[in-house]
Amino acid sequence: MTVRSLEEQQQILNVAKDYQFWIGLYRDSDNWQWSTGDAVSYTKWVAGSDWLFCATANAAGSWEKSFCRDLKPFMCYNETSNITERYTLISTLKTWPDAQQYCRQYHTDLVSINSASENEDIKKKAPASPFWIGLFNNPWTWADGGNSTFQNWNIYEPTGLCENASCPNRTYIPVREIKTWTDARSYCREKYTDLVTVRSLEEQQQILNVAKDYEFWIGLYRDSDNWQWSTGDVVSYTKWVAGIDTLFCATADATGSWDKSSCRDQKPFMCYNETSNITERYTLISTLKTWPDAQQYCRQHHTDLVSIKSTSENEDIKKKAPASPFWIGLFNNPWKWADEENSTFQNWNIFEPAGGYAKCVLMYSPNQGKWDDWPCDDWKYFVCYDERSTETTERPTETTERPTETTERSTETTERSTETTERSTETTERPTETQTSPGLVWCSFQLQEHLPKGMTLRWRKKDGKIFHQQEEEEKEKETETCSKP
Repeated sequence: MTVRSLEEQQQILNVAKDYQFWIGLYRDSDNWQWSTGDAVSYTKWVAGSDWLFCATANAAGSWEKSFCRDLKPFMCYNETSNITERYTLISTLKTWPDAQQYCRQYHTDLVSINSASENEDIKKKAPASPFWIGLFNNPWTWADGGNSTFQNWNIYEPTGLCENASCPNRTYIPVREIKTWTDARSYCREKYTDLVTVRSLEEQQQILNVAKDYEFWIGLYRDSDNWQWSTGDVVSYTKWVAGIDTLFCATADATGSWDKSSCRDQKPFMCYNETSNITERYTLISTLKTWPDAQQYCRQHHTDLVSIKSTSENEDIKKKAPASPFWIGLFNNPWKWADEENSTFQNWNIFEPAGGYAKCVLMYSPNQGKWDDWPCDDWKYFVCYDERSTETTERPTETTERPTETTERSTETTERSTETTERSTETTERPTETQTSPGLVWCSFQLQEHLPKGMTLRWRKKDGKIFHQQEEEEKEKETETCSKP
């Protein structure tokens, strides 16, 4: 069945009430297109998730695929021969469809990039975080060969998770057991895949749906320093003084020395303009702003926050320096995912990351999933993820270690055994739905934990009796054993 319009959809719903059903739309091979309709003649992809549908670029000029419903800044273009007016960065965070609509309303369209030189021009106006460009993938095909362009996706759809057995499919497992970050990672790697990685707002919402009303570890941690210029220039020169090594944004002062500071501090800042005239190259802005806001201002009104690549450039900037420290374009991004995912998505709480001794990251469910850096040796809940082929049976979501069943069952009883002090090595696998209901096993385990030592919980036999003496049961088993041929 093909759906060609809202009217046709309503006709279908009138006859197919109150249930879900297949329609004729399926995902075929990739079909990347520019929003402008330009042919795709140039790309600059980096390795990433191949099943996502909208494209971002970053300050390094690399492109990556992302969920179209993520909120990101974006680059519009204007149809003009003036190169300085052609590209406009919009810092307001929007989804890809909303960004496209905005650019078409106030400019020409989302930017298309047709050559390496155009990619270099856009790099000069790029923000520190990835931003939308006009490239999108529309691989959806109707089974009857129809060319209808009508689509009516649910919120956060399509997810991009592919449909064949070779494609990864993530299950999120909240663990209500407090551990340090390191122990939580070890637990997740032993039982599942790893501590959870958050690659998009959609994925974050999926995690929050299963991890409700508490704070928990995620797989992000602070690794070694990774200082970068906002412009993407290589860091070939520095002028650090002794200071706090765990802060993430750089300042300079009137002596030409540099220091590290909290990126949320309010300071004046130095912008630069792409010009050969040295007197016009550097512009001091006295308005106090945070580092991210200063970067945004410089990119909007000049070229970028200033980068300093030599002693002579540092001396030129000293001549325009105010009495108090001011922002320059140097920042540190030392954050890495435990599973080595290269996702650039971040969702820090206000005034975070704070730095200092805090090297691991918590997500707060009650605060819309915002992140805080936190000391790794604190004890917190955590969320694991499991990534297997879609053919694999989904694991139960209860996450404390579960007891196993004995390998032999009597056909005359539905008795289920919870965890006992003696186990054979053959019974260490988790129970599946074909063995025992996970909910019943879980309840048994919780009750057993609170029973007096030496007392064992068992499920009631279906013989009308409530109490059975253990000695009588053992004699019955011995008799049954002896009577077997």
